[in-house]
Amino acid sequence: MEVDGVYPVCGALEDGLEHILVECMFARLVWALSGIPSGCVLHNGLEMEDWIGQVHRNLLRSDFAIILTL
Repeated sequence: MEVDGVYPVCGALEDGLEHILVECMFARLVWALSGIPSGCVLHNGLEMEDWIGQVHRNLLRSDFAIILTL
């Protein structure tokens, strides 16, 4: 099976977890429409495990549940 490395949602050459959850323009649109303050979901160059921990600490439990659903 040949893999071309292009993320099919937005056509970017990256498809890593950071891109899929935070950097992709589609992901940013989903975050914007979620009603969760954008400052709570900024990636800031963190490893994904650290990012998830930061988001968890900075959000209300109900908002974090929304993130897990998204």
